[in-house]
Amino acid sequence: MTSRLLSLVRNTLFSPLLGTDVVQMCAPLLCTLSIRGKAKKTQGSTRNKHKNTPGKHRRLIKEDGEWVERGNVLVRQRGLYYYPGQHVTVGHDKTLRALEPGFVAVSLEDIEPAPSSPLAEYVASGNQVKRIFVHVLPLPRTGKYRLSELI
Repeated sequence: MTSRLLSLVRNTLFSPLLGTDVVQMCAPLLCTLSIRGKAKKTQGSTRNKHKNTPGKHRRLIKEDGEWVERGNVLVRQRGLYYYPGQHVTVGHDKTLRALEPGFVAVSLEDIEPAPSSPLAEYVASGNQVKRIFVHVLPLPRTGKYRLSELI
């Protein structure tokens, strides 16, 4: 807006309501009005297109009682919600994998934190801390051994 147009707006709109003294005091403030531009671009934006990304399938992959082979993924997770038990290893992204072939067992167990852990004082004061553990229970080995004297 030009200054002439602003003064016209100022005089017609505000002077009957406020009086000329108030309008003259507020004149510098009214001259700083600006016109708002467009809120959106005219062409399509290339940003923020990833709103509907596919799921990452983070869950318990193998259920309790299922048979797994060595190296099978048992759990995909972000933090340590499921803890590794017997014959289970943790990957760099907290994925739990089987170290031995066997059956999966999921259990809720008390933990005994290390003395340097923040939970050590809490457990030492008589409280219990339970976590979900995932174990792989291998089949018992059968004795197929023969003495060298019998061969």
